[in-house]
Amino acid sequence: MSVFNLKSLREQAGLTQTSLSKRLSISQVQISRYESNPDTVPIGLINEYLEAIGLDLPTAIQLSVQEAAPTAMQLPAPATELTQRIDLACAYMDMIQTDQRIKQLGLLENTEFCQLLKHSHRKPTILMAGHFDAGKSHLVNTLLGARYLPTGYQPETRLVIQIHHISDKPEFMSEDVWIMKKGFEQSRWQDETHCQLNKITAGNTQTLKEWASHKYPIPKTKESINNDLENNAVLQDAGSVLLFLDAPVLRGCTIIDVPGDLNSQNDDLKTVNLDINTDILIYTSNSKGFMSSADITHLNMLFNNITPINSWDSQFPSLGNIYIVATHADPSLSDKQIQDIISGGLKRLESTQNNHSNIDYKILNNRCFKFWSETLERSDALKTDLQHLLSQSLPIAFARRLDNEVTQLQSDIQQRYSQVVQTCKTLEKLLLNKSSHLSTNTIIDSFSASFSNEEQTVQNNISHLEASIINKIDHLKNESIQAIDHLYDSIVSADNIEKIIQEQFPESQDAKLYASGFIFNLLQVQIDQVLTDYYSQLESLFLAQLIENSNSSLTLNEQLIPISLPIPLNIRGFFFGSMASLAGITPMAAWASTLGTWGGYLVLAESTAALGFSTSMTATAVTTVAAIGGPGIFATGLLIAGAALGSSFMGTSWEKRLSNTIIKHFSKHQLKQQFLNEINIGWEQFQQKMSHQLQAIGSQQQDYVHSIYQILSDSDAPENDISKLIQLLEKNQSLFASLPWKTVEKMELNI
Repeated sequence: MSVFNLKSLREQAGLTQTSLSKRLSISQVQISRYESNPDTVPIGLINEYLEAIGLDLPTAIQLSVQEAAPTAMQLPAPATELTQRIDLACAYMDMIQTDQRIKQLGLLENTEFCQLLKHSHRKPTILMAGHFDAGKSHLVNTLLGARYLPTGYQPETRLVIQIHHISDKPEFMSEDVWIMKKGFEQSRWQDETHCQLNKITAGNTQTLKEWASHKYPIPKTKESINNDLENNAVLQDAGSVLLFLDAPVLRGCTIIDVPGDLNSQNDDLKTVNLDINTDILIYTSNSKGFMSSADITHLNMLFNNITPINSWDSQFPSLGNIYIVATHADPSLSDKQIQDIISGGLKRLESTQNNHSNIDYKILNNRCFKFWSETLERSDALKTDLQHLLSQSLPIAFARRLDNEVTQLQSDIQQRYSQVVQTCKTLEKLLLNKSSHLSTNTIIDSFSASFSNEEQTVQNNISHLEASIINKIDHLKNESIQAIDHLYDSIVSADNIEKIIQEQFPESQDAKLYASGFIFNLLQVQIDQVLTDYYSQLESLFLAQLIENSNSSLTLNEQLIPISLPIPLNIRGFFFGSMASLAGITPMAAWASTLGTWGGYLVLAESTAALGFSTSMTATAVTTVAAIGGPGIFATGLLIAGAALGSSFMGTSWEKRLSNTIIKHFSKHQLKQQFLNEINIGWEQFQQKMSHQLQAIGSQQQDYVHSIYQILSDSDAPENDISKLIQLLEKNQSLFASLPWKTVEKMELNI
């Protein structure tokens, strides 16, 4: 039986039966017969037929088998046992009483605690990455079980496609396909206001094909049906798609399919402008050019941004959430040929792992899979491993991380409640034991006067601290830029590059293909190391000063009421929160996520930001942006790695000539200036975040004192109200401490 769908191949080539018949010098009627019954095509005519429509044999096979609906991968609903644990904890939290005073004091409310738990328990997200011809969309269709996404032998995917299960579709969405503007934040896909503001149009799978595929003409919108110029502007503003499907695999994960890189710089920028954290990376590389220089550059950028799961779960295998897939592994390649192709590519990849000492050939080989959807032995291993990861090992790892989060969150809550209770008991004692000359009104008036004085004092202290910190940041920024300027010159020198070529690439053809990408990767690694050293200095420079300023207190009238009331605030939360909020700008966030408890401080909501609670549910997820700099560096790196460097580097001193060509190539793309500019921007972004955080510290201190004052001044019997508030706080504190939460190690997790 023929594997070819001749009619589909002809139509994809844009040919009619008549035009094809003229190319083959046979009748149109015969073409029609062959398309109706492909098995009747003579063997000798097959190659002529394919040549006439502009295809080679492997590509024709690939396109034909894509017509058949793949078998969908089955997944259960995610982590039912963990869901039950969260539901039980949230039901228990309903016993915790809350009122306006709890909120005024900045204490975490029970509903907010449950939101944090539920935020951490989400479906894992799979990112599909690779070149435009690597078969990403076809692999996604295989996992989904149907041809939902456009595929072809030319670049197809034009927009970032975020794919969710149909049951996850928000109530405000009636359509299954939403086309979103470039400014849309993928992480806010459930936010109705944000979605409506960024919506271009909505519809069905036909809408998806029209907007998300390169091969379709510019789609018409209602607003621009008669205005091609306006419509083209609308098209250019499109950045991503929200797609909801009833596919079994989506019960246990979300899939992000991005435009293939190296097709256009516009597609490359869409790939790296994602703002959503991903948990699993599937990187596709065509078997016919497996692990090209651009592949290696792209993968190393992704490696540099991944906080390995085994860094917080020692039982998780190294790179266990990463798949390197050799696609287009069709029957024209023997098993030995495929193995040799994979082995050679992985050895090239291994040679670039300068800052990943734990990544060797064996680990890379364990995470590499060949893929050809029509052959079980060339597709089953990938699907089996992915199914095990999604249904077992990853949920268990996430559960362990959540155990740590809950433990840390309980500790933070206990500390905060203890501090507030201490303040309230001090006030209670003062009110109950007041002398005849010290009335309640006198105490309140003294509190009010002290608050007014403290407000200016706090502002002055914050301003002084901000100036001191900004001065130190400027110093570190200037030092790091000078160090990286010198480092770049030492690496990108003729003698050094020539030496690297001699050591790494004895064959001139290999050097021509891979040397520029190798040098770029080396720059990424060593610049990252320099920056990490400077970022680490922030801890020793700032932490003592920050902690000293966090121990604020409110001193009342020293003559009448010689006491001080502590003002609790976890300032370290603000410090590392400002770092983590820079994810995608610099390596700061990746560095912060390795600092244990401190690195987990993320500003997720005003309530937790005010307290500095440890809410690192997203801190250790996989990110998708280049380690150094922003999208510009990413796109430039791919251009450098994938560019042709000339036709002849042979004979004597070919290494020196190639070295000079690489230097000119880097200079053409202004690579050094791009690095320095992006690093400078990163420091400035951090400085702005730090200033914002410090101002927030002052506001929180003032708000806390003001809330205590309101509790006193709004009551006819403040001593009684303070006593009742203490009872409520101590009860809530006890309930938080007794939260029914069994860790993974204490129970048999049924996933």
